[in-house]
Amino acid sequence: MCGISGIYQKGKASEAELKKAVKRMNGIQNRRGPDDEGVFVDGGNGLALGHRRLSILDLSKAGKQPMGYKRQCLWITFNGEIYNFLEVRK
Repeated sequence: MCGISGIYQKGKASEAELKKAVKRMNGIQNRRGPDDEGVFVDGGNGLALGHRRLSILDLSKAGKQPMGYKRQCLWITFNGEIYNFLEVRK
């Protein structure tokens, strides 16, 4: 099962400090997702998302998280599978 982590800090924050903290959280969860690690940081909004990946269905890099949508203006990280993704895509 994958592992997710995150930080929200009201106002601006140091991107380096947010990234360091989320990477530390990811490291603690290494056994939950040994296949890959991802981090997204937006210091201007005080946000950092982390993900440890356990690849089961999608073994490609297309399943890497956190995922950015289109122009990278929306981001998500989650634990689970979207089994009806073909229907949702339509």
